[in-house]
Amino acid sequence: MSRPGFCFCLCPDSELIIRHIQSLLRQQPETWRMKMFWADEELPDAFWEALSLTGLLGHSQAVVLRKAESLLSADWKKFNPVLNRFRPQVWPFFCLEQAWSKGQAKIPASLQKQTFFRLAKRREWIWQSPGINRQTLREHLKAWARSLNKTFSREALALAENIMPQDGAGLKNELGKLELLVAEAPEITPRHLQAVSFQPDMDSFAFLKALQSPSDKTALWRKLLRDQLDSSRETALPFLGLMLWEARQLWQLAAGDADKVTLPPQVKKDKARMAQKMGLKKIALVWSLVMEAEAGIKSGTASSNQAMEMLISRLMNVFAP
Repeated sequence: MSRPGFCFCLCPDSELIIRHIQSLLRQQPETWRMKMFWADEELPDAFWEALSLTGLLGHSQAVVLRKAESLLSADWKKFNPVLNRFRPQVWPFFCLEQAWSKGQAKIPASLQKQTFFRLAKRREWIWQSPGINRQTLREHLKAWARSLNKTFSREALALAENIMPQDGAGLKNELGKLELLVAEAPEITPRHLQAVSFQPDMDSFAFLKALQSPSDKTALWRKLLRDQLDSSRETALPFLGLMLWEARQLWQLAAGDADKVTLPPQVKKDKARMAQKMGLKKIALVWSLVMEAEAGIKSGTASSNQAMEMLISRLMNVFAP
């Protein structure tokens, strides 16, 4: 047996879990396909069939159960007859994704009592990671730069630690954009980081939702113009970048291209509802208004404060009943 019979992945960051699983699968001599299920929804018959049946077409399949911390004691007991034998073409993965406490993963007591979990612990079939935090972000950034045969300048690395998101998916998106900019540069400088559109306290989706709720408008105005944006080009432009990204996703969801949008299921459902409610015409108008505000700031024809004030005023009109 060249691989574990099954694996447990304990990490609050789903992107890092998937990367870890993909890395394990790539190390195998044969090709493995990944099939994903969610434990916070009712498990379909297809899940149990995938665990129990060998591939009729001869392919090997990694059966990944996300949000496994949602399972109850009775649910865990059902896995005893499934995991009591090694199946060469089936590789089960159980992902426990809840936040850690005091530096340790939370493992349900009912799971710890199961024979198969004790076996996994004894044979080291359990992978654990606290995810990306301020302490580990620097190493993630340096490893990414090394993979491109590049280095961060000292100033750029310090800046990146402060503005990059501390989650796998967000970090992957920002580094993807940064990679395009540094293709011809041996060193990554603060100038390259101007492309980073992440701001930790600015939720562009919450912003659009608030615009549709009259009671939230006063608080929203104060938060964006006074507390967060602070009339600063350096904070206004990244937020506008987030708005454009949000509008692009809403357009794809409204236009029937939902398969091109990769998001957690509940978030995707929420955004799909908003996209259908807005319609393509309003989404296109949001895009145009944001582009106009961005152009005004970059050209100097409007200050950040003026551009944002005008943008929010116009968006309020767009979302008005």
